[in-house]
Amino acid sequence: CACLLLSCKVEEYPCRVTNIIKAQHFLRFQLEIAKKSPNIIHEEYTPLDTTSEEYHKTKASIMSCEKSIMHTLAYDFSVTPPHAAAFNAVQDITKRGFIDMKMCGKLCQQAVNLSNDSVRTNLCLQYPQEVAAKCLVYMSIYSLDPEIRPHPPVSFGSWTEVLEISESSLNDFCQQMVMILSLLRPSDADQANQNRKLAIKNLLKAL
Repeated sequence: CACLLLSCKVEEYPCRVTNIIKAQHFLRFQLEIAKKSPNIIHEEYTPLDTTSEEYHKTKASIMSCEKSIMHTLAYDFSVTPPHAAAFNAVQDITKRGFIDMKMCGKLCQQAVNLSNDSVRTNLCLQYPQEVAAKCLVYMSIYSLDPEIRPHPPVSFGSWTEVLEISESSLNDFCQQMVMILSLLRPSDADQANQNRKLAIKNLLKAL
């Protein structure tokens, strides 16, 4: 609710907090009814009383959460996802001759997939866009099957040197990503999720 309220303000789409609370109360009512009695099609709904203690507690909680969100974002609402930067980082190591064009395509696709998954975390708030992108490229490389995984150039000791990222930042970033990916509990029937499971397995071996 706090995120929705703040989004409305940022996009200059006015929405009263009272309306959000009422909508939340109605949706919660429907969810509870569905859990208790799935076969009940309709049950009378009693709107939330705006003078009740429940309403005032909910409103106070939303306003408090809104302040916490703004503080966390440092009042900067233009957070840029790492997708483009990760793509550019792969293009850069390709231009420098460290990987071929075929591998470039594989890494770009994997980097985009991991970038999408990173949006489930708050890593874009913890790390600058460029650092997050390089960590995602590193993860993309080591999530590939060892048989096709590109090796770092002889002139460099590791991919961390090529990408110019610190071990501490990389380890922290990767551990958080692995944790959130592991919690997704992918379906065995989904090929994309099968690929994600394999990527996690390969990455854990490399860390």
